[in-house]
Parts: sequence; structure tokens; C-alpha cells
Amino acid sequence: MADRLPKAAAALLVLLTVARGLIYVLVIPPWQTPDEPSHFGYVRFVMQTHGLAAPRGAPVDPQITASMVHFDFWRLRYHASEPSSSDLLNESRIASGHPPLYYLLAALVLSPLRDQDVILQLYALRLCSVLMAASTVLVAFRTVKLLFPDDPVLPLAVTAFIAFLPMHAFMSASVNNDNLAELVASLLVCLLVLTLRDGMSPLKGVGVVILLAAGYFTKRTTFFTVPLVLAYMPIYCWTRAYSIRDASLTARRQLASLASDAAKVGRTVLRSHSLRYSLAIIAVLALISGALWPFITARRVGRQDDTTAWLKEAATERQHLPLSTKVYNPSPPSRLEVTISQILKLVRVSPADFQSAFSAEGTDLSRIPSYLLFSLLTFASFWANFGWMNIPLDPAWYALLAVISLFAFLGLLLRILREIRSSGKQTLLPCRWQKGALLILILASFLIFVQTLGLMVVQNIPQQGRYLFPAIVPLSTLFILGLSEVVPTRYRRGLPVICILSLFLFDALCLARYILPHYYS
Repeated sequence: MADRLPKAAAALLVLLTVARGLIYVLVIPPWQTPDEPSHFGYVRFVMQTHGLAAPRGAPVDPQITASMVHFDFWRLRYHASEPSSSDLLNESRIASGHPPLYYLLAALVLSPLRDQDVILQLYALRLCSVLMAASTVLVAFRTVKLLFPDDPVLPLAVTAFIAFLPMHAFMSASVNNDNLAELVASLLVCLLVLTLRDGMSPLKGVGVVILLAAGYFTKRTTFFTVPLVLAYMPIYCWTRAYSIRDASLTARRQLASLASDAAKVGRTVLRSHSLRYSLAIIAVLALISGALWPFITARRVGRQDDTTAWLKEAATERQHLPLSTKVYNPSPPSRLEVTISQILKLVRVSPADFQSAFSAEGTDLSRIPSYLLFSLLTFASFWANFGWMNIPLDPAWYALLAVISLFAFLGLLLRILREIRSSGKQTLLPCRWQKGALLILILASFLIFVQTLGLMVVQNIPQQGRYLFPAIVPLSTLFILGLSEVVPTRYRRGLPVICILSLFLFDALCLARYILPHYYS
């Protein structure tokens, strides 16, 4: 009975997530979420042409443009009149530069509605986004429950935080590939935590590779999962090669104990058949994915009729092969330059932007105020900055959220220090695998921040807070864990209720005070 109550509460939170998502679906006018016309236009292109080879910069379907005119898109977004008919087609272009997985799945959903009105198709895809967001909430509860099986408070508090975060609810009601990217990354984190608890197996190794590939073919914001999985492997071995070191040992004996631990990690890898098989499967699938990627890219850029010729041409291009056969090239790029160029293309960053970021102008200290301003915009749009980032809250609300976030960060540091100094049942995480899982969550949060801030520096533009949502489960878990450390013990059991009530009231305030007046006043 005691175990059923948290599950029932989690199910209720998932239902509330769906209900709130439906409210946002109905309240937000069509095309008033970030890049919605572009994403929806690409979905319609895939559905109508049965292909991905959309020309870059192609305008959206004229029916979408007509609908944008009908629903006063430019007045609501820019407080301006619609552009002239000659400029109308240049206003919105399909998102053909994005990875294809979301658009393929969305096109399958729209296939039964092929002949229906554009607005009906839009709301159908918005409903799918709400269901994906509800699935992410369910995955969050499962992940935190795995990590803290004996704590009934933290799983519900984390689930409530994600379910009632205003910006998360807003984005869950949009046609966008962010929701699928968030779900895929959350599933991957949950699988890593499950593997740390139960051990690796070939099936789980295949699952990791599939989720990595799904994230890559969904959105660039999931790329942080690649170094996360690479860091997971030594963490997994560390959790399996357990040893207890006495704090009173001398430095020489502690060093010898560390060397013994390293040897145990190596023996764990060599002796674990399931781990060896899993790593082998991961390597084989990674090689297959790498071999197929040029063909997939060729289809997306419209060269599917001559893929082999394109590959031969690419192999002789200067930017693809350092040992170029072109005689007229006196200074071929080094292997390091080629490697960096290929990595930048893989993560869809312009090499020119990368070089500019690390040039003398890019490293100038005068850019620091701009980066600080960009970071504030990212922070604000993580919590609540609606529409096309044109419906912000009053600055006092962001100041309050910053203070709460600071307390959560300090509380998290205190929790980590207490975990390091404690042992056995005195700690919240008595098992080695739980400490490894917490380390995975910390690494995921760190990597998503590095990825977002790195793009901000390289591209010299602010990054929206929704780009942090693929790591919403690690971020919310650490946030609630930090808050629970600063909340008095007698109020800790009521933390889920506090989260639900405070975020529910905050979300109601955002709707009544900011969103509804902007769209309907």
C-alpha cells in the first residue's frame, strides 16, 4: 500500500501534465511558438513528397502562410502589420536543416489527416507533443525512483517540478522537435541509471546505441549524450570494482589502494562477458551508423540518385581528405584541421564561426558583458519567456527565481560534500552504484551547460533555455536535491506539495498576467 501511493501520485501528475498541455494547446494561437511554422512546414513537405530532400531555404506551404495572415501572426509576434505580398514568402522557411527523425514520425501521424485543414493538422501535432511531454514526466519519475528507491519525497517532487514548470508546459504545446529530443535523452539517462543498478547486458547496450542514434537524428541539443555515454563506461566499471579504503591510511597506501581499484576495474572489463559483448555491439553499431551516414546525408540534400559519385567527389575534396590528389593545392590542411572541421560539421557548427570565436576579436574581454546578457536570457527562457521569446515576465520574478536557484545550487554542494564525507547508512546514497548514478546526473547537467554556452560563444547569439530541456531530468533532480538540503527537516516531507502549489500558482500567474493579455487583450 505504501508503494502504491507514490505511483498513484505520479500517475496523477502525468494526467495533470496532459491537462495543462491541452490548456496551452487551446490558449496559444497558431504559429505563436518558436519556429512552429518552419517545423510544421517541413512535416508537411515530408508528408506530401515522401522524401527528405527539401531544398535549403525553401518557403513554407502557401496554406501555412495564408493561415499566418489569418491569425495575425505578425501583429502578435512583432506588433507590426503583415509584410507585403512580395516579401510574404520570404518570411518563413521550412526547417530542412534539422535531423529528420521527428519529421518522419510527425508525417506518419499526419498521413490520415492529409486532406484535412492545416489548423487541424497543427493541433494534431501539438497533441502529440503534449503526449511526449507527459511521457518525459513519467520517465523522470522512474529515473528518480530507481536512484532513490526508499525516498517517497524526491521522485514526486522532481516529477512535479517538470510537470508544472511553465516554460516546459508552453513548449509541450508546440510543433517542435524539442519534445522528442527531450524524451529520447531522458530515456537514455534512465537506461544508464538502470544499467548501473542491474548491470550491463547486450540488450541494454543495443538500447544505448539506439537512443544515441535517435537523439542524433532528432536534434543537435542531444549531442551532449555522446560524451556522457563515454564517461559512463569508466563509472560503470568503478561501481563494479568496489573496495573500501581506510581514511587513516598513509598517502603511499592510499595510492596503492587506488592502483588496486584500477586493476579491479580492468579485471571487471576483461571478465564480464556481458560487458564485453555489449561494448562489441556498441562498436559494431557505431561503425554501421558511420558507414550509412553519408548515404543518409546524400538523400537529404537531394543526391540520392548519384550517392556513390558524390562520395567519390567528397573523398577528393580538400575539406574531406588531407592527402588531396589535387596538384594545385600547395598547402593541404593538417590532420588536426581536418578532424576539427569534420567534428564541427558533425555538430552543425560553421568552421568560420568557430575560428571567429577563438580569434583575437572572439577572445576579447569586451565580449564578456554580451555573454553575461546572453546567459541571463537563457536563464529567463528556461523558466518563463513565452511566445517567440517576446512575452517575458517582470524582472522581479527572474530575480526571485535566481535567488531560489542559488539556494538550490548551494544546497546541492552541501549534499555532495556530505555524501563524500559520509559512509554506510548515514548517507542518502549508501550503494556505490547510486553514487555513480548521481555522478551521471551531475555530468549530464554539466555537459548540457557546456554545450549550450559553447554554442553561445561560437555563434555569438543567445541560446534559448529550451535547449537545456534534453537534460531536464538531471537538472530537475539536482535542483530538488539541493532544495531539500536547505529546507528544514520538518517541512521536507511536504516538498512535493510545496513544488506543486508554488509552480501551479506561478504557472497560473503566467497565464493570467502575461500570456492571455498578450494574445487576447
